[in-house]
Amino acid sequence: MTPLTPVLAHLAPVGRPTLPRDLPRAVRGALGAAFMHAVCERDRPPSCVGCDLVDRCRISTWYDPGRAGLQRIRPFALREVRAVPGPRGAPPVVTIDSTWLGPVPGLLVVDALREVARRLGPGDQDTWTLATVLVRGGAGVEAVVDAGRVRADWPPPTALDALSAAPAQVQGATIHLDRRVQLDKEHSRPTLSGVLRACLLRLRSVQRALDLPPEPRWPDIPELPHTAELSYQRAARDSRHPGQHVDLSGWTGTIQAGPALAPWADLLALGEQLQVGRHTSEGLGVLRIDWT
Repeated sequence: MTPLTPVLAHLAPVGRPTLPRDLPRAVRGALGAAFMHAVCERDRPPSCVGCDLVDRCRISTWYDPGRAGLQRIRPFALREVRAVPGPRGAPPVVTIDSTWLGPVPGLLVVDALREVARRLGPGDQDTWTLATVLVRGGAGVEAVVDAGRVRADWPPPTALDALSAAPAQVQGATIHLDRRVQLDKEHSRPTLSGVLRACLLRLRSVQRALDLPPEPRWPDIPELPHTAELSYQRAARDSRHPGQHVDLSGWTGTIQAGPALAPWADLLALGEQLQVGRHTSEGLGVLRIDWT
């Protein structure tokens, strides 16, 4: 079982805050800063290498293993961060749609989301506050935070298979690349087979990060027939290293698949839940599947 927890958070405005120019980047940065502030006992150094707490700290073993020189993946993916306009010109509500992998320290995530809300605003009088946190699982949607107050225990994670399913009889699918998709460092143009391999790589990476056995297994993925309408969008953000930037360019559009997709349809459904490719914690790699 590959466990994960879909989390939808709503941040309500206090006063008249202005939105950051790059909202997804601001949320991701604030989330990292919030976890460092909540967890780090060594005053948030630029690297965790050499720290005497590196083997048991939540940052180096869970949230950002890369800080300790490890290659395990981030425990979350941002599916969508957007601002919903308020009525009659009122400030917007910010929604953060995310997926968390494995066992999730729920109260730590709630505290981090509160800090994200505070950090997004320019000051104490004009900011956001954490209004609701909804967790989706096999039993439906549970409100962990409602009207700003914690009202329920954090539910256990749900098996990935319970949250994703392809139709029993698959005749084809339209794969929407709704967020920029970057399958590899070369930014290769996505193909149907390339997307399926990216789904498998993402699933295996998650299972390896969670110390789970690799399952299930699929036939080798050959080059499959498809048609595609894709465009390349350039984007970047500054790196925390001076003079460097992070390339967030990628492909958007649609890929049309026919009946040849059928043996790997459930793999594609898993990839829709996990997101694929690079920079999933930045909101990239979102797939949306219309089955036929």
